Amino acid sequence: MASTRLTVAIKEALVSQLIDHAFADRCRKLVAAECALAQEIYDHTMDTWFLKVEGGKGPKLSLRKIVAALPAGWPAMSNSFKVELAGQVTRFDRYAGLGGGYPPNNNLVGIKEVPVHRQHKWAFQPGFQSHYTINVYDAAHEFSERAAALGSLRKDLTAEISSMRQSTRATLDTASTVQKLIVIWPEVEEFAAPFLKKETAAAAFLPVVARERLNNALRLPPGGDKELSEK
Repeated sequence: MASTRLTVAIKEALVSQLIDHAFADRCRKLVAAECALAQEIYDHTMDTWFLKVEGGKGPKLSLRKIVAALPAGWPAMSNSFKVELAGQVTRFDRYAGLGGGYPPNNNLVGIKEVPVHRQHKWAFQPGFQSHYTINVYDAAHEFSERAAALGSLRKDLTAEISSMRQSTRATLDTASTVQKLIVIWPEVEEFAAPFLKKETAAAAFLPVVARERLNNALRLPPGGDKELSEK
């Protein structure tokens, strides 16, 4: 059996699979905890901020009740907000937690973005914008302490992922073929063995999504349109 060269594309695919295997679950749990905290901060703000209605002469109502009573289209809708925690302004996203940048959480692994059509935004008072600070909590508040702990976990996790990504790639660089890699690092055989197949090795050069997009645009394979028209 001919040796399968351990190409750059295969190395990148293996690094991605191995890092995902090791860290995806931890990343998902971290983001879920951040999103849960964001929801609690939103709920606390909406339930503890009170305003007098009817020009200041009516009863005091919570911000949640006021927003809920507004006509359709009046509330401002947003997936994110800022809050001051222990003197520091922090941004939360309903689906990305403390993730920032584009795409969100690009330093983590295993995090799938929620499609726009499946997202449900928070409702705020008219005029609200996502860069507004919705509340202030001192350093002793539970929210501040939890946010600090989650921020520290995120920093440590992203650093660990980055370090392991480099170490994994350095190890892969010591082998010239997939067969050799399995010999020197038998624990990765489950991930590396599929690349011994021509189809799997070839797919590493062109991701499936990109390949399907090109096939559709170029009407490949030849004759495919004819087969569809005959059905």
